[in-house]
Amino acid sequence: MASELELAADETYLREIFDEVQKEAKKQRIRDAVDHEDFRANLDLEIPRISREMLSGRYATSGLLRADMAKSAYSERPIAIPYIEDAIVYHALARFIQNRVDPRLSTMLMSNRLRTTEEEIPGEDELPERLRDEEYWFISWPQFMGSAETLATQYKFALLLDVAVYFENIDYSILRALISKYDINDPRIPNLLLELLNAWAWRSPDGFSRSRGLPQSPDASSILGSLYLDPVDKILESILSKVGGKALRWMDGYKIFVNDFDLGVRVAREVGRAVRDLMLNLNESKTVLMPGPFKDTELVEIEFLFTTPGKEILEVATLVNRAKIKGDKAITRLRASLGSLWKDDDAGIWGRYTQVDLWKRPHLTDKVMLYLVAFPDRLKIASGILDDLRTGKCKSDYQEAIILRSLGDMHYESDDLRSHLWGVITNAQRHWYLRCQALYLMGKVGRASDLIGLKKIFEKLGHTYEKRYCVAACTRLDKQDREELYELGSTAADFRLSRLISYFRRLTASQETCRATLDEIHYRTKWNEYLYQLHLLRDFPSRDVQVHLRDQIAERQKHLADPVLKGILSDLQKAVGLNILRL
Repeated sequence: MASELELAADETYLREIFDEVQKEAKKQRIRDAVDHEDFRANLDLEIPRISREMLSGRYATSGLLRADMAKSAYSERPIAIPYIEDAIVYHALARFIQNRVDPRLSTMLMSNRLRTTEEEIPGEDELPERLRDEEYWFISWPQFMGSAETLATQYKFALLLDVAVYFENIDYSILRALISKYDINDPRIPNLLLELLNAWAWRSPDGFSRSRGLPQSPDASSILGSLYLDPVDKILESILSKVGGKALRWMDGYKIFVNDFDLGVRVAREVGRAVRDLMLNLNESKTVLMPGPFKDTELVEIEFLFTTPGKEILEVATLVNRAKIKGDKAITRLRASLGSLWKDDDAGIWGRYTQVDLWKRPHLTDKVMLYLVAFPDRLKIASGILDDLRTGKCKSDYQEAIILRSLGDMHYESDDLRSHLWGVITNAQRHWYLRCQALYLMGKVGRASDLIGLKKIFEKLGHTYEKRYCVAACTRLDKQDREELYELGSTAADFRLSRLISYFRRLTASQETCRATLDEIHYRTKWNEYLYQLHLLRDFPSRDVQVHLRDQIAERQKHLADPVLKGILSDLQKAVGLNILRL
């Protein structure tokens, strides 16, 4: 019979885990240059290697990719993303633990629970494609808030509790004890998990480590974070079962409902004690015991993504982007949806989402940019954002990194933008991830001379991710210059960079790969974006592939009356030397 570690290191299981990790990577706060497609191209080599190292005890972590994102207008939250190999091992262990532990967790926990059947998510097929990967969060969070609203009508008092600085203070020894408590009998599972966590733990300038803290952002951390407070859940359940009351938990936040004020005070104290036993503390500023009746805004703080109007707007924006709604009808519908939520008196969620709020509310940058990218007049917005960047209104490197990536999604380019990007790329004092996004955007909007410039500074780039982004950005170089860059990268002592270069070489030299890639174009929305990412605009490996491309475009042109297509066809004409615009 296979041991627990053998099950967690099973190659088929690790391949499934990679699929989850890659899907997660596309939503991470720190993005890879090609979303780890180079790793996928080498799965037959990489997965067996990881499996062997896990089983032999020789697996060694590579550290974390770190940045600081705004938590509010006045504070920052550290975020950390593992390298792809570590992410696979971390996620494999966390998912294995979750499969064993989840059935024994309290029913009050609603975050990161396993789905037992597909039918648990009603209307999943109707979700917009861009949200379907988020279906668990998209459905479960409103269910959590809806349950809270229902309980609020049944009880007289609501007690809201939140654990202070939660992920950063999760204690490894306690976590290990909890894992072992729930029938994880193979000590190599928690041993390997703690090896990863101890290698990632924050260290002082003197090298001191507290042996605490999970990297924020990975789903694996959320899984472990949901498990960690289960002892508190059990104590709370015991109290409420005797005195009457109900409780719900989403990660580190509790909503507790009782009928007596003094009971609410007692419960808060008992939960505080239980939390301290786990080396944590409640956030006093967020501890509230409220008498009913309750206003909606007191218990429900759902961001626009989860409101009915917000969902409709994203659905329409998705259809527009995928060219399923065309012309004036789409723009009119989208403008109407957005306009209905715009408040002149600065009331309501959407009334606050303006360009100015990028600088007033940096912690909302990703949400604001999602909104602004969907807005029809986005080129004017992009120009205004760039003016603000150039005048120094952005005070955070990570915030600017998010904005630069969104400017790429707006398909905005100008000489001023290129000048600003060079200022970022050549400034070694800026954060490495901001420089990565500047490289990424330069690869999309730069002229031939800009790409030659990127090639010249390649060896001066410090962080391994900067070099990955530079290699990806320079794919539009002509073949000779690109090969010279690849040779520079191949001599570096960085196996991940060498793997990426090998991937790009195969992608531009393999007729089979070009054919397979071509078959996907029909299902993509942003043609220019997709063609750029898959590197199809230059150096087709054979005349046969060029003709195949011409025939495919000609067939699809009959069905797609999309004005964006004309620009794409023009690019393809230059790339393959065929006048496919006349077909």
